[in-house]
Amino acid sequence: AHRAPLRNQLARMNDILDYQLQKAAAAGKRSLAAPIAIAPAAEKLARALTKVYAEQGTRFDVDVPAGLRAPIDEGDLTELLGNLMDNAAKYGGGTVRVSARERDGDLALCVDDDGDGFGDGETERLLERGVRADASREGQGLGLAVAAEIVRSYTGEIELERNEDGGARVRALIPAA
Repeated sequence: AHRAPLRNQLARMNDILDYQLQKAAAAGKRSLAAPIAIAPAAEKLARALTKVYAEQGTRFDVDVPAGLRAPIDEGDLTELLGNLMDNAAKYGGGTVRVSARERDGDLALCVDDDGDGFGDGETERLLERGVRADASREGQGLGLAVAAEIVRSYTGEIELERNEDGGARVRALIPAA
């Protein structure tokens, strides 16, 4: 009878420890990562993906201020943007828009498409590994899960929502510190 409260306390302590370790790892990541320019990485990926999706004629619009920099590892940024842009091209209607802004020192990154958007109630599920919105498309369903893991490793937040045009928007917020 006395074990349940103890188990709950241990689980809570474990959660706190996990959170603190993640925070420490993210702080380490941030302090190691020199601020990197976002626009060149987004434009390079847009050029590469334009070739990949040439047959569909997918257009990639990059709207990122030239001087915008963020303390994120270059490999992490490429992986994050690459996954989000590839997904948007796969599930969108032919136009992918990448935008980024600096908000109070934080990086706010959005990838929009002009497809059908996310279905109601499926956004949380889509951030899990191996879950795909459309099983008829190629891929392992790792794109959003990998993106979410990268964002969380910087103690950031990732949100899936509909944009003004009804398409999908993935918003990633990566804190400055």
